Formats: sequence, structure tokens, C-alpha cells
Amino acid sequence: MQQPAFYNLNASRGYPLDDTASGLTDDGRTIPTGIIVDAQIRFPAAVGTYAFLSAVHVSSRHVSVIVSVNTSRTGQEALRPVGYVTPALPVLEGVPYRITPTQSGIAGWVVFGRLQDIDFNGRFSTPAQSGLLPRLARSYTPPPVTSVAKYLDTRLLEGVVNLQGEDDIEIVAEPRTIDGHVRNALVFRLGETDAAALSKYVGTCGGRPESYTCETPAVENFGDAIPDEDGNIELVYTGLEVTDLPHGQLLHADIDMQDVCAKPDIPLTGYNRCVESPPPPPDPDPPPAPDPDDPDPPVVTPVTYPYGLRFYAAGLPSDEDYLTGGSVTLVDDMPELPLPITAAAPNPRVANIGSDDDDLNVINYIADYDFFLRTRNVKVECVLKFMGAGPAGLMLDLRPRTGRRYFTFRGNPTTKRLELGWFDGIRVNVLSSIASPMLEVGTWFKMTVTVRQNADRTDWVNFMCICSRFEPGVATTQVLRLNQQANYSQDEGTFGIAARGRVRYAYLLLDVQ
Repeated sequence: MQQPAFYNLNASRGYPLDDTASGLTDDGRTIPTGIIVDAQIRFPAAVGTYAFLSAVHVSSRHVSVIVSVNTSRTGQEALRPVGYVTPALPVLEGVPYRITPTQSGIAGWVVFGRLQDIDFNGRFSTPAQSGLLPRLARSYTPPPVTSVAKYLDTRLLEGVVNLQGEDDIEIVAEPRTIDGHVRNALVFRLGETDAAALSKYVGTCGGRPESYTCETPAVENFGDAIPDEDGNIELVYTGLEVTDLPHGQLLHADIDMQDVCAKPDIPLTGYNRCVESPPPPPDPDPPPAPDPDDPDPPVVTPVTYPYGLRFYAAGLPSDEDYLTGGSVTLVDDMPELPLPITAAAPNPRVANIGSDDDDLNVINYIADYDFFLRTRNVKVECVLKFMGAGPAGLMLDLRPRTGRRYFTFRGNPTTKRLELGWFDGIRVNVLSSIASPMLEVGTWFKMTVTVRQNADRTDWVNFMCICSRFEPGVATTQVLRLNQQANYSQDEGTFGIAARGRVRYAYLLLDVQ
């Protein structure tokens, strides 16, 4: 034959056996060519790796083939029969015969050649003897859902199955990225996602640490240690006394500060706590000497700490005190706050900054730019109330000489997030943020930022930003931490308030640490 057909060609060669298979039975005989001229089989990857013919019988009275799978090409330990073919006589040449599976997940077929002149009975123990070509016999990873049934019904649904959501549940077809591939998937979800709908399904464990809905602040991680899939972190204590408390554990070590200070390998951050007290802050730079050629030299008032002000008519800064956009007015809404700054204010009031538009409002309280406040190892604090949906908070390390760049710690009642950001002269770049469901319009909040110089890196500072609701009996507090390397100035900035939208401030305070 000059151009033999595919099956005719296979009958004259070792097909469908792998090229590396010997074709020898357990007793050393060679399997005749032409018994099987084609085959296809699929099996789960958990069953094995290599499929092969483990038994072949051809006679005038019976024809059968057994297919098995093993995890090794040469071993016999994991041999598992997965299917067989016993066609009725006479066996038709070139016709696919379905493989009868011996376990779930197996499917395939076998095509026999011309069997009239063949009489053979042989067994094979390993894929090295009778392994099938990999493109004809391949394993697969089963899908995660193999069947669908009604609840408490053992019968499996077959054919076209229609899924329909009820009540608050909806079922939609949407693309999803699974194992790096975009696939069409069925998505089961709540049709309504407002707070009222979600509250119906929280159950007895309504508090979620990741959503900050716990009655008390939750521990989410210990450094790089994060919870497992069940939300647990295993703690192993060595050399400590552990006392279980209603909401935690008390750890006690029989060691004092003298013992700690005697160990040089213990890392210490900030100031050295092994000394009696932290180092005193450096004295502020002296004001510049008056210029004899200047008939009206600037009047500079030295800064003493704590430095700050309550907002009242006599002390409200003017537009010359570095105010851009919007306006500042006084309103009668003074909260009863334990203010640390005393002033003879006849009518204490709140500073109202911003407007309904999207203008950025920034206020700095040092009018003379030749005199700056200390910017490191300080604590900045304010009390504010959101009157609109825009973000507002503290301005840190303002640098008017460099394009009015500054850091900001702000809350956003629209996105429900606390943010530490860097204003580069054009926009605020968020450096770190945290979800904060407590942020609400019309509620007083206290915002505090502590900026500490890193003890071992002069170009690093450590931010600790705290926001808490300023209401009697409310203890909701959130902490945002960040180590920042770039762009923090060396004692050359000022502080103030910054808002985009409408907000009210009660006081601003700056103190050394």
C-alpha cells in the first residue's frame, strides 16, 4: 500500500504503545501488532500517572482488554485497574468500543484491528512493558464540583440544571480569575449589600476584626505572624508565667530593667529605655538677628512647648497665615473638651474650615517662614468634626519653600478609611491606610500623630497615628503605623490642619516627645 490508512498503518507497528515500552509479557512473550490500533482514556490525577494494558486476551471465543494505572513506570506497588473492554463477538474492525470504568472519573474507548488470525493471552505488570502513549492516555485534575443535588436528596441532577436564587440570594455568571486564568463562574452573592441586609447574616459572631466591628480591638497579627485559615495564631511561651484573663492573657517574666539592660543583643527602638529618662529635646534655633538695613525687621515670637491654640475670635489666624482656598469662620459649637491650652477667650468657638466644593484648605499657624517648629520626636493633636463627606485631618511637616509639600493624617467619612499620605504639591499619595467604619459625619474625633526619629537610621521616622471617637462612653480607637524614609525634613517644617470639604476644629496642639 502506497498510502495506507491510519488504522492500517497502526496495525503494522507497536501503536498505541509508548515508544519506550518493551511490549513483553510477564513470561517474556511479545504482544502481536494489530490487536489494538487506537485508544483514548482519561483518568483523575489522584489515581496515578501512567496508563498501560495490564491484560490482553484474544481468541475465537473471547476478547478482552484490561487498562490499569500506576504512579511508577517500573514499580507494581500502586497498580490500580481502572477499566476494561469485553466486546461482543464478532469484534468489528475499526469501530470504537467504550471502556467500562471500575471507578468514577474514568472514560475512554479502544479500537480493535483485524483479530481473525490472532490467538494471544498475556499479562503485563508495569507501564514499562505496555505503557500507552501519553497523548492517548492522560490524567486530569477533577473539577471542584462534580455533581449537583437538592438538599437532603441523594439523587443527582442530570441534564440541564437551572439555578435560581431566592430571597436575598442571587446567582449570576461572571468572569473570575482562578489559578491565573480567567474563567466563567457562577457567583452566589447577596442581592443587597447595605448594612441592614448584611446584619441579617452575621450570626452570633457578628464581630469581624478585618471590618473593625468587634466590641473590643482585636489582635490581627504579631509582626509577620498572621492567622491560619481558621483565624488562629499559635503562641508558644518560654520562661514566662501565663495568666488567663477574660479577654486575653497576662504574661509575667521574673526579670527587671537591669537584667534587660545587661543584655546588649536586645534591640531597643526610640530612645534608650535603659537610661533613667529620655534625652531632652534640643532647644529651638534662635531667631535670626535683625537686619540693620531693614527698617521694619520681622517680629518673631519664640515657640514654647506645648504649643497650640483653641479656636476663638481673638486668636484665629488670618488669611496671611498661609491659608489657601476656601475660608475660615467661627461657629458656636464648642464641645466640652479638656483642652490642654489655656487662653483668655471670651467666647470659645470652633474653627469652621472649607466649603461644599472640592477646594483644598490648608492652614499653618506660623506666619514667619524664617522660624519653624520642631518636626521630629513630636506629637501633634487636634479635635475635629466632619460636616461633609470630604477628608480632613492634620498637616505635618509643611515646607512652603519646596512647593508647599507636607504629610497628612486624615479621615475620610466617604470611604470609611484612615490615611497617612504625602502631598507632593499636586495630589495626596496614600502611604498607608486602614478601614475605619467608625468615621461618621457629625461626630467629634480626636486625631493624634506621634513622629519619632528612628534610633538607627537618621533618614527614617516612625509615624504612629491614632484616631478615636470623642464621645462620652465611646472607646473606639484605631492605630495606623508606618516607617517612612523619604521626604521627611530635618527640623524645618511646620504643622497645621488640612481639609477638603467642610469640617470643624476645636483645638490644635503640638508637644515634644
